Amino acid sequence: MYTRAAKAGSVLLMAAYLTLVAFGNLTDYESNFNFVAHVMSMDTTFEGNKGMWRAVESPVLHHLSYASIIVLEGVSALLCWIGGLRLAFRLNRPEAFHRAKAMAIAGLGVSLLVWFGAFLVIANEWFLMWQSSEWNAKETAFSLTLLALLILVFLAAPEGRDDP
Repeated sequence: MYTRAAKAGSVLLMAAYLTLVAFGNLTDYESNFNFVAHVMSMDTTFEGNKGMWRAVESPVLHHLSYASIIVLEGVSALLCWIGGLRLAFRLNRPEAFHRAKAMAIAGLGVSLLVWFGAFLVIANEWFLMWQSSEWNAKETAFSLTLLALLILVFLAAPEGRDDP
């Protein structure tokens, strides 16, 4: 039961983290909106780089992109809360616990979409965020990608029926 409790707890901690991230983005919209706008505008990448044709300077697209990130963070948090609570209420029933993993797995998958997809693939590589010393979240995105992936792998691993 301890392994199942650790799995449920990990998912619930991820849910709490994602909730705080989404809450922060909503309550201090301008701060992180500026981050998205600068990354998409590529205005602090290396001078004269050949990738500047990728820059998006439309404030409408900046707001749509940022809103999409916030929505995905919220969806991920909600799925992790639902999944984590379902797991927590089934700790003493291994088969039911295993069947309850779906929502948590979905939430962690959406989290990977945000941190790996939006931040590492799109922001870091497409918009060359890695070139900016001022508007760069590569390390944070990488850490959160690894965290979500580790929890996902831990959660998906089968528990022994004799789990203490």
